[in-house]
Amino acid sequence: MIAFNDLLLLISEGAIVTLGGLLVYVSARAYRRDRSASMLAMSIGFAVIVVGSVIEEIFLEVFHYQLVEAHTLENLAFAVGLLILVYSIYGART
Repeated sequence: MIAFNDLLLLISEGAIVTLGGLLVYVSARAYRRDRSASMLAMSIGFAVIVVGSVIEEIFLEVFHYQLVEAHTLENLAFAVGLLILVYSIYGART
């Protein structure tokens, strides 16, 4: 039987991957339609954030990293993804 906390973690991780994947898909479609550099950067930024979330779970469960180490990796990916999103808003030109 799976513990309640583990189930909540699995559900929240699934929601992050699903919703994040939807954001990547929508922004990638917008890029293909308009060939906008900002939409491409936005798509990459969302993808980095989603991958970072998945990486944390992989490093925790598969490679048995400590929680602090795995969470640090996720935070780094999240920060890089946000930086790319900021670039997509302010720096990228069409």
